[in-house]
Amino acid sequence: MIRVQRKSVWLVCLASAALWALSALPALGAGDEALEQHLAALYEGNLLPNPDFEEADPELSNRPLGWSGTYNLLDFNQPIWDDEIALSGSRSLRMAAPMMTEASWQSEKVPVKPDTTYRFTGYVRTQGLEQEKARFVGTFLVQAYSGDRMLFPRPTQAGASLEGTNDWTRVEFTFKTPRNADSIQVIAALSFSGRAKGNVWFDAVKLEEVTGE
Repeated sequence: MIRVQRKSVWLVCLASAALWALSALPALGAGDEALEQHLAALYEGNLLPNPDFEEADPELSNRPLGWSGTYNLLDFNQPIWDDEIALSGSRSLRMAAPMMTEASWQSEKVPVKPDTTYRFTGYVRTQGLEQEKARFVGTFLVQAYSGDRMLFPRPTQAGASLEGTNDWTRVEFTFKTPRNADSIQVIAALSFSGRAKGNVWFDAVKLEEVTGE
């Protein structure tokens, strides 16, 4: 006769229930209609270069085309073109900061029309992000220029900050360019005007002119 202990049966049932629960969890983005639509139309009317960060700079093969990151030898922060974690495709931008620092990725300047409304959309993921008197952390910002001159306000517009640990989160905002603006730059910030530490990823960015709304 084989005796089955109640404790063993209970553990098996518990393990089976846990496996079922895990299998029932949707994959990231599954059922997220807004995300699916965003990714499907990522390149349509998008003014930003290399919005999913898949393309390498032909002159610097370890850097994404159209984007550059800040690096501080004293704070040991690392701008990483990440090939392990991504929302769209196989690449994302990551800023890793083991110590408090001010750091970001920046797009090349993008031509825009003056006195015109634009919409920015992008996604951010954070891990253990802590800030120290920073105006913005773990988010996107936009800065308008006239030639090489940075225009006020600084920044022109910014998304809501993310601290702590967060899965991919949508950041979206509209802004109107100043009447003398001729270009803007998108900033993917670990921190802005202050310091932070931790890890932050950026992906699937889009800048489009708002018309007919």
